[in-house]
Amino acid sequence: MAARTSFHKPTTHDWSQILPQHVTAEARAALQAQSHRTVSAVVPGKMFMRHWIVAEQSTVSVVNRVISGMIAVFTMIWAAGYATLGYNGHNSAHTAGWFFIAYWLVLHTHMMWLAPMMLGLALLQLALN
Repeated sequence: MAARTSFHKPTTHDWSQILPQHVTAEARAALQAQSHRTVSAVVPGKMFMRHWIVAEQSTVSVVNRVISGMIAVFTMIWAAGYATLGYNGHNSAHTAGWFFIAYWLVLHTHMMWLAPMMLGLALLQLALN
């Protein structure tokens, strides 16, 4: 059953006859159980999976883009400050580029083991400069 509401009184539609084959009681119970299952740890209760996946992916995408933009701006500011310490532009841009790549790779690939590896590479870069 589906309840629809709009600018008129709520209406109820019975969609049980649209399937060409007869649905057994066990299959109907399994279907009902699926509509009430927990979709994720964040969204419990009744939720349509197709809507949740789209919402989650678009949210993660927007958040990743915003964080990437912030990281880009902060590394530019950081590189400008780094350049005022007496390092030339090549060293500053190089180091800021490494920092951006490190953050970006970890953020977009979700491979957390890259974080300490990139941090080690950044420290090595600073030590060698």
